[in-house]
Amino acid sequence: MSKPKPWTPEEDAKLETLANAGKSWDAIAKVVGRSKSSCQLRASSPNSPVTLSEEGMHIRRARLAENMGNLRKTNVRTKKDTIPLIVPLIQRGLTAQEIANEIGITKHHLTSYYYKEAKEIACPRGKLTPQILQRIYLLRKSGLSLREIGYHFCMCMESVRQIIRRASSDEPRQESPNSEEMFLIRKNNGNALPTGHPIVMQGLWRGLEKWRMPDTNVARG
Repeated sequence: MSKPKPWTPEEDAKLETLANAGKSWDAIAKVVGRSKSSCQLRASSPNSPVTLSEEGMHIRRARLAENMGNLRKTNVRTKKDTIPLIVPLIQRGLTAQEIANEIGITKHHLTSYYYKEAKEIACPRGKLTPQILQRIYLLRKSGLSLREIGYHFCMCMESVRQIIRRASSDEPRQESPNSEEMFLIRKNNGNALPTGHPIVMQGLWRGLEKWRMPDTNVARG
């Protein structure tokens, strides 16, 4: 394990000057060229040649308290203010993690305090919006399991299965061409006849008749 780089008198002088001027530890670390924790440890060490003034420490404490107060004011929202932000995001088909990233909170915080009530407003009587249904169906087609989709939308696996089933039944199905149409299509493309085509079946039975063994158990007249 390598030893830490020793402090030079020039670095001590810079640290003492900036600390007594009330500069933040981040700014001091940037100027001195050392880490923030290293500067703090050097200044607070009993054997350190750096002498800190009470005025500089008071300035840093006041600045820290002001920054923390501003941070609380900007980050703290009431439930009444947060739910109206979540409702349109749910209606747009965003997952719980995407909503949490959008409003700047964790998914656990979202699902624990806001998501259930916001979803009742966004989807009254459990009726999901077309955007949500389409997003779930596309996620399923992309390969996600029912459990994974339920995790993203805070649903049980059975609810997702029913949604996928209804979406699949409502999806317009293309009518498959009949045997004659397939014969013409493949004839034009130079491919083999389709399985079950009358010509194929007729040739198959003729081949079987050729190799059929005579029945010796039949009584002769």
